[in-house]
Amino acid sequence: MNSRSQTGRTRKSTGAAILVLVAMAGLAACGGGNGGEDNGGDEEQTLRFGHYQARGPAVEGEGRLADAITESENNSLTIDVGWSESYGAAGELADLVQAGALDIGLVVTHYGVEGFPIHALQTAGFWTSDSVEGLETQRELVNEVFNSDPFEEELESHNQVGLLHQALAPYYLVSPEPGCSLEDLQGARVRSLGETYPAALGAIGATPVSLTAAEFYESIERGNVDYLTVAAAHIVSQDLHEVAPYACGPIFWLGNGHTTTMNLDVWNSLSEEEQEDILSIAEETQDWYFENAIQEEENLVEELSSEGMTFESFPEKDLQEWIEQAPDSIEWWSSLVEDSHPDLDVGALAEQVREITEF
Repeated sequence: MNSRSQTGRTRKSTGAAILVLVAMAGLAACGGGNGGEDNGGDEEQTLRFGHYQARGPAVEGEGRLADAITESENNSLTIDVGWSESYGAAGELADLVQAGALDIGLVVTHYGVEGFPIHALQTAGFWTSDSVEGLETQRELVNEVFNSDPFEEELESHNQVGLLHQALAPYYLVSPEPGCSLEDLQGARVRSLGETYPAALGAIGATPVSLTAAEFYESIERGNVDYLTVAAAHIVSQDLHEVAPYACGPIFWLGNGHTTTMNLDVWNSLSEEEQEDILSIAEETQDWYFENAIQEEENLVEELSSEGMTFESFPEKDLQEWIEQAPDSIEWWSSLVEDSHPDLDVGALAEQVREITEF
């Protein structure tokens, strides 16, 4: 994804959305919300959680997290999830949480890295056609890198605390017609995402196109793009196989998906027992996210195949040639963080990421 063009689109309404939701948050506080004050865990509270996707297999971790916190007897919280951008678009959610207009939201650097250069590692790609290997690599990145101090400190600087990382399944190239080679991609219009994938597409003669999840179906149905770069879960949740029954891949992976965060003032207003309960639930959900993603990937491919979708592996020779031509996403991330955090040992972090991803 070209963050410059996409950020301009997704953030157009940020100011208005923040003003409206901040006003709503203020009214809620006046009407008995916590308003950032410690209630000792005695008072029932409803926390608003903004999400940019519809609930489905790709984001079931967040749904499971919200349900488990609400159902727990060890806190006084109810989590109200506004799915499908009903509480704000992808590029707005982190700002809304920072401002206190939302209690829980997401850092989604796939739609722009402004303000979160360290978390931009989410958008760094690595390549493998093995689904289990890819998800285990991503799990190690989350456990060893994304939960490290620099990432937590960056969230804190935006008045947020991290709870959960999305386990992001591999990406396929989905199309209305068969075509699964570098030659087929030359001149094709391909849905792009992240920071370096657009350049990787351009390197092989394809044209990257920025689309949000809400635009997938209509764009491929109307022929506005030739390929969608999507995970199997999105194919199922949006019925994309109805209009694009050919899947090529898997092709590549990202460092991880989005990060679920809570407003730091809200977090500090909770009792120690409630905080421990939420962290315990989040930890269990994180483990479930990856275990489920591995099994879910196999189930989804089997389900889609039974419904007539054709899966074809990208030729290994073509994949290696593409990798050689693609930009070094870890080098890109390192340069970004070195500029914004000159005191951080970026080289050590980058080396750790290379050891885990083998790129």
